[in-house]
Amino acid sequence: MSRRIRPRGRAALAALGVLVVALSACGIPEDAEPREISRENLPPELVDPASTQPALDGDVESRMVTLYLVRANAPGDEELVAVPTEIPRPQMNSELPRAVVEALLAARPAELGQADLVNALSASIQVLAATIGDDDVLDLDLSDLGGTESSMQRLAVAQLVFTLAELTVPRIDAVRFSVDGEEVAVPVEGAVIPAGTPVRPSDDPSLMPATTLPR
Repeated sequence: MSRRIRPRGRAALAALGVLVVALSACGIPEDAEPREISRENLPPELVDPASTQPALDGDVESRMVTLYLVRANAPGDEELVAVPTEIPRPQMNSELPRAVVEALLAARPAELGQADLVNALSASIQVLAATIGDDDVLDLDLSDLGGTESSMQRLAVAQLVFTLAELTVPRIDAVRFSVDGEEVAVPVEGAVIPAGTPVRPSDDPSLMPATTLPR
């Protein structure tokens, strides 16, 4: 004997049917295999993760270097002073020595908060080339090293040598000087380094800061 469904029961079944259809429309379809999500529907941080990640140390646009300027206590009594300075980071490490020399040439002690110091290097000097060899010697070609006052030339050379020797990547042990493509002799403490001979910080021991190790 069959049972008759009352009107109230029919209404409940109809409502249940509607609910099932609605849930099926809103739910996630079950596929036999995974489907690829289009790039347009992805959030930006998944399309380009770098857009939400902090820059790494190698990606920053500047770096700190040490420039050596001069404190003249009295005639014949000068000393080099290390001045940490921020410079634009070159794209390649091999370009860093040139960038450092150019920053040293352009350094104005007062602008660096060191009004009691001086820069012995002439502002007219330009860097023509700065190439480091396998022996960790930098060949530095300048345009007008002789433009520096004769009494300041030893200090100017020392500023360049000590500043470049502070670099670790690339490492620089000594500097060989040229002017307009021709190797030149340069003055150091109590002597003149012959043309073509690399100059090291140890060639000017009285100017060597206490925190700088001999090379």
